[in-house]
Amino acid sequence: MKLLFSIQIKCNSPFNLGDLVHIHGHPASGKTHLLYYLLATCTLPTTQGWDKAAIIFDMDGKFNISRFKQLLVSRLKSSEPIMPIVERCLKNMHIFRPTSSDQLAVTLAHLPKYHAKHFPDIALGMVAIHSVDAFYWLDRFKAEQLRLANLPHSSLQNISSILEALRLSLGSVVVLTDWGLVQRQANVSHNNHPHEAQDNNHPKDLPLIHQITLSLVDADSDDRHTLGVINVSGRPGTRSFTLRIQPNDLFVDAL
Repeated sequence: MKLLFSIQIKCNSPFNLGDLVHIHGHPASGKTHLLYYLLATCTLPTTQGWDKAAIIFDMDGKFNISRFKQLLVSRLKSSEPIMPIVERCLKNMHIFRPTSSDQLAVTLAHLPKYHAKHFPDIALGMVAIHSVDAFYWLDRFKAEQLRLANLPHSSLQNISSILEALRLSLGSVVVLTDWGLVQRQANVSHNNHPHEAQDNNHPKDLPLIHQITLSLVDADSDDRHTLGVINVSGRPGTRSFTLRIQPNDLFVDAL
């Protein structure tokens, strides 16, 4: 896979089907807008993207469908009618809002049946979880309670294996976003509290094929710039790109 080798051309995708992408970044660093960009690439017709279905798990309520629609319209700068294409993209995208990691696990387990029922004629191109650490503290509390009661862990343990099965069987791109809490707390627990309850089957433990770290460069202007650094599993070095977020548009430029 050649990651972001032609990212200047907005219709090209930086990832292949079956890839796993993990996006890190502090609040307001651009994680949601990068997800908008990837989802647009997934749902737009083949001249602009993949023409495939997408399912989003909006764990923290940050996904704004109106903003995503606005960015779809701005990306379709052509003479052909735009709104029918936008409506088709929105129709091929479903949003779930779980209220716990247990709900997320159950929904993921039934995702193939849901897809077969609602998208029988279109492949599932992307499964996105935004943000994967939204219920981190609740999950840690529940894991500790179960450990003290000598009970097995909840269905959260199945999330990693279910995501991996979806990625391999359906060929879907799996996109996870977080703001780094999981990694920081895992390191603290490992170094300072080795016997503390661990969530060893959290989605963070999936093999990271593409890891993207976002850092906000300019937050004061209307043309907000975010720098992205990409690590590709099995490859030395990093790649970089710039995410430019404007009031009515979104651009991804290679550096």
